[in-house]
Amino acid sequence: MHNYATSIISRKESASIKGFAILLIILGHIGREFSSLQYWLYSYHLILFFMLPFLYGKRSVSPIKIFNTILRMYTPYLWCLILCASIAIVIGYTSIHTPIEYAKAFINGSQVLLKNTYGFNFPWFMPAFFFLSLFLFINDSHKKWTKPLTVLIQLYGLFIIYYLATTSPSNVYGLSCISRGAAYFFIGYITSLFIFQNKTRLHIPSYRYSMLFIFIVSIIGQALLQKYYLILSEEISPFYTPIYFITEITTPFSALCLLFSFREKLAKQKFLISIGNLSFEIYCFHVIILNCLWKVIDILGIVSTPITALAIFITTCIISISFAAGLRKIEPLHRILFPKGLKR
Repeated sequence: MHNYATSIISRKESASIKGFAILLIILGHIGREFSSLQYWLYSYHLILFFMLPFLYGKRSVSPIKIFNTILRMYTPYLWCLILCASIAIVIGYTSIHTPIEYAKAFINGSQVLLKNTYGFNFPWFMPAFFFLSLFLFINDSHKKWTKPLTVLIQLYGLFIIYYLATTSPSNVYGLSCISRGAAYFFIGYITSLFIFQNKTRLHIPSYRYSMLFIFIVSIIGQALLQKYYLILSEEISPFYTPIYFITEITTPFSALCLLFSFREKLAKQKFLISIGNLSFEIYCFHVIILNCLWKVIDILGIVSTPITALAIFITTCIISISFAAGLRKIEPLHRILFPKGLKR
C-alpha cells in the first residue's frame, strides 16, 4: 500500500524544480529569434507548476484554506491586470474597454480575452491555478459526495484535452481558467499516481532512460505538429488527433517523472532553490520586463539576432530575480501584493 496522504517531495526539491521551470518559462517567452523553441517548451514548462502540488500529498480542507487560496491567487491576478491594462493603454497597444468586457475577461481568464482587453495574456495562470487548487481540495476531501465530483472533473479535463486534439493547438488560448484547471488536474492526477507507485524505481537507469525516450519522442512529435499544422493540415489530419492527444499527456508526464528522478541532485543547486522560492513573483513581472527590453531594442534600432535574444533572456532573468528578491525584503508591500492568507 502507498500512502498518498504523505508528501513524497521536500520543499527544497520542489523549489529546485520550480526554479528550473521558471527559467524555461522566461526562455519560452523570448520569441522572435527563438520562436521555434516555443514549440518545444510550451507543452510542459508551465504545466509543471500545476503538477507539483499532486506530489505534496493530501491536505486537510477547510473554508479558510479555500479563502486563503482565493486571496493568494486573485490578489496578484487583479493588480497584474490593472498594471497590464495601464501599460497597454499608454503605449497604444489596446484601447479602453467597457467595464463589462473587463469583467468578462477577468472571470473567464482565457488568454484570448485577457490579451484583447488587458493587453497581456500571461495572468491566466493565476485563476487557472486557483481552480486546480479547488479541484485538489475536492479530491482531498473525505466526504462521500466529493468522489463522484472528482471523477466528473477528471472526465471534463480529459474532454478538454481531446477537444484540443480535434481542433488545433492555437485553440488552447481560448480555454477558460476552469477548463485549463480541469485539463491540468487530469494530467497531474494520473502522473502523480504513477510517481507514487514508482517513486523508488524512477532512480533506476532503465526507468530514467524510458522516461527520457518518452519525453524526446513526445516533444518532437508535438512540436512538429504544432509547427506544421496550418501548412500540412490536410495531409496530417488523420494522424494529428491521436498523436496530439497522446503527446499532450505524455510530454508533461515524462518531464515531471524525469525531474522527480533527479530531484535530489537538483536540490543541491542553491541558485535553483532561490529562484524557485521567488518563482511566482518572477512570473508576474518577467513578461512586462521582457517586452520593455524588446521595445528598447527596437527603439535603438539594434538588429534582432539569436545573440540579441540570448542577451535579452539573461537581462530579463537578472532584472526579474533582483526585483522579486528586493520585493521580498519590503515585507509590508510584499504582503499586500502577494498575501499568504489569513491565519486561523
